[in-house]
This record gives sequence, C-alpha cells and structure tokens, in this order.
Amino acid sequence: AIGVSVGPGSFTGIRIGVSTARALGQVAGLPLIAIPTLETFRFHGEEDDSVLRCAILDARRDQVYGACFLGDETLIPTGPYSLESFMDLLENQVEEKQNSRLVWFGDGILRYKDQLVGRMEQNAWQSQFASENLLYQTAVSGAKLAKERYQKGLLVEYHQLHPEYHRLAEAERKKKEREPKESHLPVKEGVRGDG
Repeated sequence: AIGVSVGPGSFTGIRIGVSTARALGQVAGLPLIAIPTLETFRFHGEEDDSVLRCAILDARRDQVYGACFLGDETLIPTGPYSLESFMDLLENQVEEKQNSRLVWFGDGILRYKDQLVGRMEQNAWQSQFASENLLYQTAVSGAKLAKERYQKGLLVEYHQLHPEYHRLAEAERKKKEREPKESHLPVKEGVRGDG
C-alpha cells in the first residue's frame, strides 16, 4: 500500500502529494492509506502512552491547525482553531488527564511560543516543547501511522483519496468574498427580471 499525508498543511504540497500517490496507486494497482498530518505526531519521540501530545501548525490568519492525542486516543480532533479556543479545549483535557505530561509539536510553537508559555505557566502545566529534530512531521512517524492504519484495514482506492484541507485555500476564500451575494427575494411568476 502507499501512504500519503492528506493534510492539513501547505495546500500546494498536499495537492501534489495526494495527486502523486493517486497516480502511483492507479498504475501499480495498490491501495492507498490516508495519513492525517497532525496524527503522525503520536509517533514522535519516546513511546509513552501517558504523554499528552499536542501539535499545532501555523495556519495563518491568526489560526492554527491543531490536534491533541493521548496514546491512540484523540482528545482534540484535527481542525482550524484560534489559539485561544484551542487552549481552552486543551485546558479541559489537561484537567481531566491530571497525571499526563504535555509535549508540544509543530511549527505553530515557533510563532506562538510566548502565548503558549504564558498559558502553561498560568495553569502550572507539566509541559515542554519538542526538540528541533522532532518539531516537524517526519517520514518515520508517517510510516508508523501508515502501518497502524494498514493493520486496521483503513485502505482506500486511488479515486477515493482526497486532500483534507480543513478550510478554503486563500485564493478560493478571496474568490468567494468577491462573488455577488445572491438575492433571496422571491421571483413573481410572469415578471421578467432583465429590465
């Protein structure tokens, strides 16, 4: 089978990766494995199911793509969040999982480190930032997640694999903003609207 990251991440990078995997899968007749980018951080660093692993990627526009895991349990699902709303969700999880150590992954910590440190100190969380070599998704962690998904039978055919952007691309968002708003006024029968 062929595993490929489906997002979130760079729109262009994800699109190219998924298109390449689909082409290879079609030509070779192999099934594909969709790998959610943030879930790969479950396999970063030491193997310890008591570690609360939170990953945030800088999604720009004052948002992060975030997710949080404890072992194979998803505590905060992958999605776009404001940093504040993600931290509020995390606060509930940390309180619930009191004895867990929290480790941060992803490039979002580079941009938001001061806010993260402030919130962690405010809540007295036992937490740390991943070392530089574990900051980003790696092929090794992607392969480990692909293996797990393969063993669970989470395979798709090439035409079923699609990117998971989690929000509109910048160009699509701007296009939608420029489109005129549709009129919701009822059209009376027999009246033409071109005059």
